[in-house]
Amino acid sequence: MKKLIKLLLVSVGIYMVSCEANMVRLSDVESKYASNLALKATIDLEQNIDFGYSSTSGNTNISNFNGKYKLAYTTIGYDNEILKIALRTYAFMSKNNGVKKNEEFAVKLGLEQHIMKGWEAYMAVDWMQNKFLNFTSKFSIGAGVGKELINDGKHIFKVKLGLSYNKEKYLKLVNNQKDKSFMALNEYFEYKEKINKFSKIYLKVGALQNLNNITKDYEVLAVVGLRFAVAENISMTMERELRYDSIPAGKEKVDTKTIARVGYRF
Repeated sequence: MKKLIKLLLVSVGIYMVSCEANMVRLSDVESKYASNLALKATIDLEQNIDFGYSSTSGNTNISNFNGKYKLAYTTIGYDNEILKIALRTYAFMSKNNGVKKNEEFAVKLGLEQHIMKGWEAYMAVDWMQNKFLNFTSKFSIGAGVGKELINDGKHIFKVKLGLSYNKEKYLKLVNNQKDKSFMALNEYFEYKEKINKFSKIYLKVGALQNLNNITKDYEVLAVVGLRFAVAENISMTMERELRYDSIPAGKEKVDTKTIARVGYRF
């Protein structure tokens, strides 16, 4: 019976991974407001290419295509300290009954330079196009510093602060939104508390303010989550995302996501 349960959980896990790009997922807050791309500290060049396609027929006629490329490399940078380099690019498209429902293309380059104890400098370059979100082009280049303020093995708290240049071009069909270029202040905060070996709670908050109009043009993204063990090798994660954009590109100002998932460790 235990073997059957294990086989079932592994099968579900494989299915969930294969469908990952087509599922609703939480945003990567740190990647959006700083430069972190989950880099691994390795001197070897790591590259990954993934392609995915899914299709349904019958009562629903939906197709999804997605592709992703990642590169990560660690070398020696300023003052013989560690320099991490990462590149990520992806594309996806979905159709429902022959009608295109979503399409997005994106490229991100991130650099992280360790400076001294707990301090690091970062730089990030982003480009994205998603006409279904009213963006014909969204470009950003930014730089800043970050520091891990607390890390006692149980509690971790870190912050990042930087500046970015942003250039956004919109479709003219939605609210006559005008293209804009602006300098922005970027902040990122992250707190994690380890409850036990397999359980933790975490809060990630990122924000951006247009320096030309701080009080009226800004956005905030927050993710809170709880991961806890329900058995020796089984865990459950519950997450909630809240996004607020004071000047949305043809969308609602507030957007939320709630996700629950089960994981099996072996």
